[in-house]
Amino acid sequence: MKPYAFLMLAAAPLLAQTTRESYRVPYQAWRDAAPTLEQDAATPNLEFAGKAQAAAQAAEKFLAARADFITATRADSTTQAEWAAKPLEHAEAMLAPRAEMQTLLSRAGDFLNTNIASFSSIKDPAIQQVRQAMERERAALNSLNQTLSARQPFLKDVVESTEEAEILRTTVAQALRNASSTREQVAAHIRNEAGAWTTYYRDLTEGAASTARVSSSGAPNPAAPAKPALVQRPSPAGQTPLSRYVGSWAYPARNGIFLGAEPQTVELLVREDNGKLTGTLVAKFVPSATVTDPNLRFDFTGLIQQTRKQVYPLMTPEGVAGTIELIPGAAINLLEVNLQTEANGNKVRSANFVLLKR
Repeated sequence: MKPYAFLMLAAAPLLAQTTRESYRVPYQAWRDAAPTLEQDAATPNLEFAGKAQAAAQAAEKFLAARADFITATRADSTTQAEWAAKPLEHAEAMLAPRAEMQTLLSRAGDFLNTNIASFSSIKDPAIQQVRQAMERERAALNSLNQTLSARQPFLKDVVESTEEAEILRTTVAQALRNASSTREQVAAHIRNEAGAWTTYYRDLTEGAASTARVSSSGAPNPAAPAKPALVQRPSPAGQTPLSRYVGSWAYPARNGIFLGAEPQTVELLVREDNGKLTGTLVAKFVPSATVTDPNLRFDFTGLIQQTRKQVYPLMTPEGVAGTIELIPGAAINLLEVNLQTEANGNKVRSANFVLLKR
């Protein structure tokens, strides 16, 4: 295993005691709380207000549990980022021979060479024995130096691997810090969403009460105007909250997700008015062989559709038509955009990217 492989293992998510079941159970309770509440609002009975209140409490409990889970994973990410922020000890410092050892070996070699040369002309048997002992010592010293020299290529490989690991470490540390910050934003959005659902159920109750008064009197009550149609609870087969589309969106400066033409900057503003979505997109893409004019701007508008994916026609200032698809992302602050245009000279004709809500 490469010396830096442990970084990828250590960076794997380590969830805290809070598990996904902590919010899945209350989510199911929310889905089960008066599942036909919106349909019942047309002909409310005496139990309607209580059911709406129970649904509001279930929604609040689910969103609080979901935010707590996100916060718990943020704590794990922060701990990992703190660990990854510590620089690795350089391999050369750990494995290379110390300078004082190299100095000692060099001096010892010089001493032996000088004395062996001095004793070589002396015929005294005792001196010759000392000389032979010095020669054996010099041979052992030479063997040690050869071993240290043979270590150098391997040391170089270890040093290079450590440098690669250090680059990966800094990348992992930054990614973990970004993940921690994003989780904090997601948790804040979820807590804000809880208030929106409380308002929704209150308005639904008031609208149902208005309907009941109109039905009983046979004429509209000016003091209790009928409420417009409201957004239903999110469901794979139902309508998605407008907050997943409306707002100011931008392409992240780092770690952006795209397919096809690569964006440099994207600014998208989406507004809702009387059941319509109206938007303006301004983008700049990375130039390529087929895209020498990287700038793109267009407006779009259309009725809100009862599907998760909102598809609208677009028109550029140059009169080029196309389509734009708005698709809610994996998190409530992410929006996937898929756009296609007709032949438009050297501009981008198709692109897919994920935007972050401001």
